[in-house]
Amino acid sequence: MTEKTEVPTSSSATDPTVPRAPVPGATARDRWDAWTGPRPDGLPRVRVLLAYPALLLVVLVGLVAAGLSGTSTGVVHGWFEEGADGNLVAFEPQAIRSDEWSVQTTYTVSQVQEGLPLHNDTLPGGVDMSLNWEAPYAEWSAAFRPHNLGFFVLPFDQAFALKWWLPGLALAAAAYMLLVSVLPRRPLASAALATAFLFSPFFQWWYIPQTLWPVAWALLTMTAIVWTTALAPARARWLWALPVGYVTVTAALGIYAPFLIPVAYVTAAFGVGWVLRRDGTGTVRDRLRRVLPVLAGGAAGGVVVVVFLLTRWSTIEGFLGTVYPGQRLTPPGEALADPDRLAGFLGVFSLALHGGGSHGIRPNSSEASTFVFLGAFVALGGVWLLLHLWRTRCVVDAPLVAALACGVLFAAFLYVPGWAPIAHLLLLDRATPGRMLIGLGLLSLLLVALVVRALDVHDLRAPWWVAVAGGVVVLGSHAVLADRLSHRPGALEASGPWWLFALVLAAAVVLVLRRRLLPGAVAYLALSLVFGAWVNPLYRGVFDLRETDVAQAVSTLDEQVPGRWVGVGDAMVGPILTATGVGAFNAFQGAPDVDTWQRLDPSGRYEVHWNRFGNVGWIVDDEAPRISNPAPDQVRVNFDSCARYEQSEITHVLSDRPIEQPCLRLVDEVDEPVTTFHIYQVVARP
Repeated sequence: MTEKTEVPTSSSATDPTVPRAPVPGATARDRWDAWTGPRPDGLPRVRVLLAYPALLLVVLVGLVAAGLSGTSTGVVHGWFEEGADGNLVAFEPQAIRSDEWSVQTTYTVSQVQEGLPLHNDTLPGGVDMSLNWEAPYAEWSAAFRPHNLGFFVLPFDQAFALKWWLPGLALAAAAYMLLVSVLPRRPLASAALATAFLFSPFFQWWYIPQTLWPVAWALLTMTAIVWTTALAPARARWLWALPVGYVTVTAALGIYAPFLIPVAYVTAAFGVGWVLRRDGTGTVRDRLRRVLPVLAGGAAGGVVVVVFLLTRWSTIEGFLGTVYPGQRLTPPGEALADPDRLAGFLGVFSLALHGGGSHGIRPNSSEASTFVFLGAFVALGGVWLLLHLWRTRCVVDAPLVAALACGVLFAAFLYVPGWAPIAHLLLLDRATPGRMLIGLGLLSLLLVALVVRALDVHDLRAPWWVAVAGGVVVLGSHAVLADRLSHRPGALEASGPWWLFALVLAAAVVLVLRRRLLPGAVAYLALSLVFGAWVNPLYRGVFDLRETDVAQAVSTLDEQVPGRWVGVGDAMVGPILTATGVGAFNAFQGAPDVDTWQRLDPSGRYEVHWNRFGNVGWIVDDEAPRISNPAPDQVRVNFDSCARYEQSEITHVLSDRPIEQPCLRLVDEVDEPVTTFHIYQVVARP
């Protein structure tokens, strides 16, 4: 079914409380128009606004009831069990998603095991679970992490499914609400665009709450701006302060400025443009007054965030004082020095990331992921539209101008050096070029909506020469990218029929500029599903390390002889200890516990190596220093069972290889399919 593109007017609409009844003999098109017809104030009817979110709610309930999620914890199935993984429903786990399966999900299991404490004992001094990890915990601030509330009332598998799906579906719902508020006669196209946005490769490869909630907040806030500037009753406007304030806290508690800052700029640009628009629906002063509930909700949320930060300020100071990342600042123009600076534009080539490899495009597939920037090419038609409106009608479309200005600002930060003091004042230097993509992706979606809105409002279609020129730019730019990519061994071949994907994108651009948004949105959705739907698996529950033989052996010994553990060896010893909930010295640390590290390194010789945000593990290597960094976010301690620290602080050792040291006594060996785990007890020096 196609969607009408006429702009609603109050003369053609009925009272918002009375449904429009189709006349006898009405066609299906007439009935659809009657059901989707906007209100006199130009806003979509509530039934249209909530239709797609209601559908997403049904999907959420079904997935939660089934205990299905997208976790990649099944990647370790072969380590501990033979045969096929019966919990893997579709697609394959991604080993590169270790931020999810090895860190956040392992911490989640550990928290449930320990009863949801605020401080997890997986590292000496404890780990504040309200910072960085998005694991459940019991404290007042947990009320602002809705994805974790299921752990208080639901079985583990269902709670984890809620944790997985809620942020992503909230993003899709908020995207739809914004799109259909700006384009009230286009609910089907809005739903297609919102779904496509969720399945963007960037979101799927970075699918964690810290990535998704900031964008959901931005979309919800922009929706609130549209509604509050149009609604007449003050009470109805102030109701929007509640969701805006709540989600402000939810997004901010992710404590990840490189994602928060770019989406905040897009939101601010939209807000300024929407308030400044001149379309006969009110004055700028009146709109500023009407948007106060949104500002108040954001301010109230900001107060909650400030209280949250102040109540754990010492930990935050410790994090900011780390060697890595510390207060990492990125000067303007940094993207010019990036050898992979074209990676952000390779959305059409996203199949090359299949299997977690990147063919040399950035370090891995997550870092190489990006968006299919439909809006960047539609914006070319937007420039024509602005010039045409000014030349023929002396009209300035303020929302579109503001969005394009935001894009210019982002491009200047990425590619124009020499204005570091201004960028620092604007907080832009807190975002890296790779993280700035999240703002560009959001801006791309917004540009599609604003260009089509302007075309609808002025009853225009881009001329064929403009629309086709946009499609030609798509094809030409991707031909250039393909030529550059051909120098990366295997990259172009792994990208599949990239030329076909580029043709589909070009067709989508032409369709959108010709005001055929629904087929253009469907084409964009098809691309997003091809590039993103397979990234994360469909998995029943999680692969629970607590149920493995080695984890049960660890738990049994710890009950008999309590004490602190270290894990020596490769990746799995740390997650095993974390999941079992024993006191350990293997995990991802945010702010290092200085007292602990000073006991381990009393001279301070290795402070530059341990004072960092990173994954703490242990090795046995006669040639390695006491503490080293195989990567900036990795801390490795060379284990010596006879050293002073190990003698006084460590009781047990879990190792995936034999250790021959005089101060160790072998307690148990556990055979697993991939390796034999060795459990030792530290004994006094002979």
